[in-house]
Amino acid sequence: MDSSTSTPSLRDIRATRDAFPDALVRTTSLAHSNRLSETHGMNVLLKREDEQPVRSYKIRGALAKTLSLSPDERQRGVAGASAGNHAQGIAASGAHLGINGTIFMPRITPSQKIDATRRRAGPWMEIRLEGDTFDETARITQRHCDETGATLIHPFNDIDVIRGQATVSLEISDQIRAMRERLDAVIVPVGGGALLAGTILTLRKTNPDALIFGVEPEGADCMAQSVDAGQPITLSRIDTFVDGAAVARPGDLTYEIVAQAIADGRVRLLKISKNQLCAAMADMLQIDGIITEPAGALSVAALDQIASLMQGKNVVSIVSGSNFDMRRMPKILEHADLHRRTKAYLQIVLPDRPQALAELLAHLDAPKQLNITFLRYDDEHAEGTPPLNVGFESKNGNSADILALLESLDAHQYSYQELTGKPE
Repeated sequence: MDSSTSTPSLRDIRATRDAFPDALVRTTSLAHSNRLSETHGMNVLLKREDEQPVRSYKIRGALAKTLSLSPDERQRGVAGASAGNHAQGIAASGAHLGINGTIFMPRITPSQKIDATRRRAGPWMEIRLEGDTFDETARITQRHCDETGATLIHPFNDIDVIRGQATVSLEISDQIRAMRERLDAVIVPVGGGALLAGTILTLRKTNPDALIFGVEPEGADCMAQSVDAGQPITLSRIDTFVDGAAVARPGDLTYEIVAQAIADGRVRLLKISKNQLCAAMADMLQIDGIITEPAGALSVAALDQIASLMQGKNVVSIVSGSNFDMRRMPKILEHADLHRRTKAYLQIVLPDRPQALAELLAHLDAPKQLNITFLRYDDEHAEGTPPLNVGFESKNGNSADILALLESLDAHQYSYQELTGKPE
């Protein structure tokens, strides 16, 4: 097929999967999760793309694109922009096939992903840290390709990459069939949209009745906002916490596929808060022994949102990757505690007079199991009486302690606001 103009067929997707060398891509497990099934009332299966040699599904799209290159294109080299996982896919593919190239990574990329990319690239790929967001880095990469003639391996806006990512859902379909089960729904993490688009292309042929849920992080929901706008749009600002899905604009190709599937009623988009996502990550590590990166846990964090709709159904969550920098763990655990309500950050408005803070502490009838973990008073606040920023944490990990604190503030008629994170 002409990959520049044609939507891949199921035969194309299967041929792509068959062409992958075992050294780079393995058939990852589709494993039943007792804990998640019991918690949500569904039969939850985890598609473990974290089991790939590069620890994410991104190798599939990068390799599919690299394998499609002509001898002349391979000679001229490749280039790509990535926050980490796609970069490792390009590096591993290029090193395996003996193709030189340049990989551009945003300066915000976690060092764990940068180091892993360098190890996989060996002498074949140059790593450059340029740009503060993926979209800025992508523009720099395109300029490099225009100047050097290198072939761009885009992380999502490329039909060959979409074809490679479609092999994830092909495996899911084959594995469900081998189990003699029905596939009722698949939950897919969304950044630029190639995995979601590939899932749509596969399942419309293999499992046309299955629902597909695309999950974006709050603060980087470019696909949902584009669908609402009726065309791909660029977000003026994004939250880069979920670095693997921190994309300001979806691909034109992925948008077209996703928007049509939404119009057909086959796809629904969801959003996940940072705190809920971190709670899912923490539970997977502490209870299941599964390490995920933030983007890798999006599909698990979304289970709660679809539970009432999918009771008793077979639901697959794609665990998309596990390239996680452990130095981020304290922040992950803090956001998890905020979601569980065992920690809280409040802005409390106090009377502008002496002893106001002492009176606040005297008025609090909250349990003695609370610690104050953060305190800041901004006396140069621009508007009105400045708030007191204060953090509370239950020593016993008991959400009832935080609820009792809030009830005490209400009882004494304090004006306050609960924050979603530690004040910057």
